[in-house]
Amino acid sequence: AGRIGREGWVFSFLGVDSTKRWSGISRAAAAWRPGQSRWEVLPPVPGPVGRLAAAAAVVRGRAFLFGGYTVDSAGNERSVPAVDIYDPARRAWSAGAPIPVPVDDAIGFVWRDSLVYLVSGWHDTDNVQDVQLYDAVRNRWSKATPIPGPGVFGHAGGGVGNTIVFIDG
Repeated sequence: AGRIGREGWVFSFLGVDSTKRWSGISRAAAAWRPGQSRWEVLPPVPGPVGRLAAAAAVVRGRAFLFGGYTVDSAGNERSVPAVDIYDPARRAWSAGAPIPVPVDDAIGFVWRDSLVYLVSGWHDTDNVQDVQLYDAVRNRWSKATPIPGPGVFGHAGGGVGNTIVFIDG
């Protein structure tokens, strides 16, 4: 969720249908704004297949979708480096610079309406300690200080002032 212009928006990206099978993983996207009676269907998230466990953030009036993982027919999971950017003014998607260490189940949060932190998460076969910093204005990545202790996924948290807070995992 975030502000697009003067309005608050809520986005829903990706997911899985009631079959809960690999073939039901979706590229669906939708948005809701106060005063609307229903969700608005958006163009599908780019990519050849749907994915799960991506992180999302709104920066400067655009929705950013980071990583996630795909599942094939044999049940194999693969973390993806995709950064997909939805611009509501154009009703169109574009691509951002790929995530250096592709992650899913990461915490993503915005700092000062320009930087997005991806904290820890899962990469293909293991947790990562990485804190990756995406500059949404310059469309480039850098490394931040890794989390203390082992990497995690399934954690909760975000940014409070100039402090990163994450719990559990």
